[in-house]
Amino acid sequence: MNSLFKWFAKLFLIMLMGAIGGILAEQIVLPKLANSSFVEKVSWLRRIVKDKVIINNNINKVEKITISENKAIENLVDRTKMVVVGVISKKIQKSGGIEQLMTRGTGFVLTADGIIITANNNVPSSKIPDSIRYYVLKDEKNIPAEIIKRDVVNNLALLKIDDTNLPVLSLGNFEEVRLGQAIVLIGTEIKDDIISNKFINLTTVRSIDQGMPVLNLKQESVSLNGGILVNINGEIVGLSLIDSFNNIKAVSVNKIRELLNK
Repeated sequence: MNSLFKWFAKLFLIMLMGAIGGILAEQIVLPKLANSSFVEKVSWLRRIVKDKVIINNNINKVEKITISENKAIENLVDRTKMVVVGVISKKIQKSGGIEQLMTRGTGFVLTADGIIITANNNVPSSKIPDSIRYYVLKDEKNIPAEIIKRDVVNNLALLKIDDTNLPVLSLGNFEEVRLGQAIVLIGTEIKDDIISNKFINLTTVRSIDQGMPVLNLKQESVSLNGGILVNINGEIVGLSLIDSFNNIKAVSVNKIRELLNK
């Protein structure tokens, strides 16, 4: 029994020393040999050494590129979160003027002087004047808002709040959106009239349905309705809408630009 244990111990030590030797060879010896005049004279050895060094260099490059892309996405999300807001509407009860929550969703800042865009069904209208109030949730505050424009066909609405010097993102080019393209989607989770969380999804364009990109995920919350869609360059490419099948579609940034300029 002792002899068997000793045999396994020796085998383990041999394997361990081999692994350490391999690591040292790849990281230290081979790179030095690659520039050696001796290796240059032996063709078969030159091929082995240089091929191994090239493979290792390529792996290191891929790792560095991946780290760089992840950092770029983190920076993008940090910038994008600043423009995302919550949007709620409340019905005013006749008796006592009590406000009752009707709808909630997401919106985002379009202009620094307080213009917010959201999905039109996040801010329903009423035939009775002053029977509904609208609020933008930002920085743990409920800011009163007024509807200034609606686009019922494309399910868009513009709100105005009394605030200035707001952070904004530039508008991108919808024609450049392609199948499989990476898209960042940010929406909100609203509880007790405050934003309790922001949903961040790195997704792709799954299909194009009647000119509207369909994203490669299902909705996580009703508050994704009206969420912001940005490309990897940090440009707004659309606004997210939830269809009857819980698919997330995108209203073109072109439609947003048209509504803003009307």
